[in-house]
Amino acid sequence: MNVFVKPVEQELTLCHGEKTPDVNRTQMPLPVDIPQFALCAYLLLANLAAFIAYGVDKHRARRHAWRIPEATLLGLAAIGGSLGAWLGMKTFYHKTLHWKFRIVVPLLLFLHAVLLYYISGL
Repeated sequence: MNVFVKPVEQELTLCHGEKTPDVNRTQMPLPVDIPQFALCAYLLLANLAAFIAYGVDKHRARRHAWRIPEATLLGLAAIGGSLGAWLGMKTFYHKTLHWKFRIVVPLLLFLHAVLLYYISGL
């Protein structure tokens, strides 16, 4: 069984009866590069998740409730959410006295910025 599907080339009828020429629809340029869009969406979600996690952990710390493990908070920063983690630390005044967070999160933010700079080709 062939898993690759050949694009369908067909004529479209316009509202006034004229036919459009055959066009290979797979060769039409997209307004946004899909890998670039996927990377931006991933980074947005990772940073949003990190920011929310820092806020939730601070809220739980005030109420002496179950906390989010430090490894999880640092892991969210490491997988691309370093900006959200840093903003969460500053916004919620959370984990600002722990040396791991004061050093690792800004370092990850710098490394992610350099990586993004090289990936974007600027």
